[in-house]
Amino acid sequence: MVISLPQSLRDMEVEVQTLNNVIHDINAELAQVQRNPNRVAQAWLDKAGEAIERSRSISTDYQQHENWLSCCPNCFYRYRISNNVRDWKVMVAQLHSERPSGEYGDYTPPAQMQIEIPKSGFIGNAIERAQLKLEERLIEDSNIRIIGVFGMGGVGKTSLLQTINNSLKVRNAFDPIIWVTVSKDYDILNLQGCIANRLNLQNFPSDLEGRKHRLWSYLSDKKFLVILDDMWKSLELQSLGVSLNDTGSKIVLTTRSREVCTSMEADETIKVEPLSEEEGWQLFCSRAFRNGNVPQEKEDVARKIAGECKGLPLAINVVAAAMRNCTYQHQWQHALHQMQNIDETFYGMHDEIEEKLFQRLKWSYSGLQDELKTCFVYFAAFPEDAEIRCEEIIDVWIAEGLVKSSGDSYLPDTGHSFIDFLRDRCLIEVVKTDPVGRIESVKIHDVLGDLAIYNPEKEHRCYFKAGQGMICAKLSLRNNNL
Repeated sequence: MVISLPQSLRDMEVEVQTLNNVIHDINAELAQVQRNPNRVAQAWLDKAGEAIERSRSISTDYQQHENWLSCCPNCFYRYRISNNVRDWKVMVAQLHSERPSGEYGDYTPPAQMQIEIPKSGFIGNAIERAQLKLEERLIEDSNIRIIGVFGMGGVGKTSLLQTINNSLKVRNAFDPIIWVTVSKDYDILNLQGCIANRLNLQNFPSDLEGRKHRLWSYLSDKKFLVILDDMWKSLELQSLGVSLNDTGSKIVLTTRSREVCTSMEADETIKVEPLSEEEGWQLFCSRAFRNGNVPQEKEDVARKIAGECKGLPLAINVVAAAMRNCTYQHQWQHALHQMQNIDETFYGMHDEIEEKLFQRLKWSYSGLQDELKTCFVYFAAFPEDAEIRCEEIIDVWIAEGLVKSSGDSYLPDTGHSFIDFLRDRCLIEVVKTDPVGRIESVKIHDVLGDLAIYNPEKEHRCYFKAGQGMICAKLSLRNNNL
């Protein structure tokens, strides 16, 4: 066992990957049916998380003594680490034998269909006023059945809908509340599946018509609220299986275009305005400075940088996160100059990203180290609004040589540190964490996704068309430098 210690540690890494795969499969099945783990499954997940954490501790212990052991062998340390690996393998073998079978989840009662959506933390009187107006129209005005919320990308439309989804007044008025992210290139079957998951529908049909009739039948006698987030074009509700009945059910949608509200025959439209200058400054300070305390010598340039974000919460969050660790005055002055130095080649080529947003977000991207820039670019390879498994994108980074080896360091751990860094810079959003708190899956704001597509096309010579429903009989790539 002592002689084969390096091989034993490699075997342990393989077992850790197997455990992570099992944890992911269980969580994916629970997410599919929108249920919480039952007592047995939760106990097993907790033990599996502890086993993974223990393996990291053993690996760290080995790495700390590795150089010393190689030049001056010490049987005591080798014996102790070997025993730890052996005991760990016994624990994992027991875990595999105790792996739960059958149903992993407890039955979730209908009240749990009102899933609380995490808040983004955006502030501002404009959103608060829009929230009050929207609540009033939803609860008190029976003549309004479809409400369209519109505004430019990054202004806080989704945040407004999150407050509505989580509002106690709204929850008392509607049951169920169904949140659906539509996105630019939606698929009706996928949207129907999302609604079915929210409703905990079992044995859901696989064909379009069967799904439509099942949803219509289930919702026909309920007072429901459907929230359609991030719509880019009109959607035929009847083909989806959602029909506004006489029970007072309603639809709320968000879009960047007033025309989409019109095409959806919205009875009322609400425009979400940017934050005021002072509100934008407050949000910037809360994100860029510890406890919101602004050093006097930085206040003038910091106010100018916050002003460059034009009251858009997405830009404020991303820029403030990038400035958080900038200590010197010249770094702040350089950031201001970069944000004011407009890229004239961009406009007219990429209508998806508004002029007010682009330069501010691009500056934050440009400030990343080269390997992190390229890592961020690979998020463009996934469909818009997709939930991205960290393991999957880290494997891509490793395969592309973006995650470098340092001694016997565990490459996936380095990849996860990249994920943590991009999270801290507000360039990606956390969707799920594993039982020990490690980020398991993420998503990217559609505006930042557009930025990830634009920059590689210009700088990295990459071309992404993920999840856009392209149908192609023939494709010629002749006379290109591929």
